Amino acid sequence: MWGSVRDGDWVKVDTDINLGMLGGTTIKAGTKGVVTGVSTGWITSRADVQFDSGFGTAHANVPTHRLRLIRPNGGVDRFTTRQRRLAAARSALLLFLAWPIIWWAIQYVWINRGFSGITSGFALSIVGSIGDWIIMVISNPVKGIIYLGFLWIVGRLAWR
Repeated sequence: MWGSVRDGDWVKVDTDINLGMLGGTTIKAGTKGVVTGVSTGWITSRADVQFDSGFGTAHANVPTHRLRLIRPNGGVDRFTTRQRRLAAARSALLLFLAWPIIWWAIQYVWINRGFSGITSGFALSIVGSIGDWIIMVISNPVKGIIYLGFLWIVGRLAWR
């Protein structure tokens, strides 16, 4: 898409883009972003793009031929608002998934009066929880499948 993007357009990256000479940051193919500026050169045009990086944004200057237009004139403000909402949903999902581990660690430290043996206790708890998941799915398959489906849907919505 040579030179076809304009300020405010929503785009997707076609291929992985390495930023920096040593390959420090990589923008993966399929990452969505919004164009904040376009500069035309002799050989190729480049665009300043604000990319969704999960819990924030990343700014990069990329060749326009590596971008695919997904929403013409979508707007920077709407992209920023959408990205903030997705970051809040991702944070809530992360807390939702991490809460049992956090609660387990609090209980372990409280009961054992310290951190001694927490790594082996955590490993044993992981092995034990696999058995609990299997028992839950066998003893109550509807509830287990609904719970796993809920986790899949929420994760899919947050990281699509």
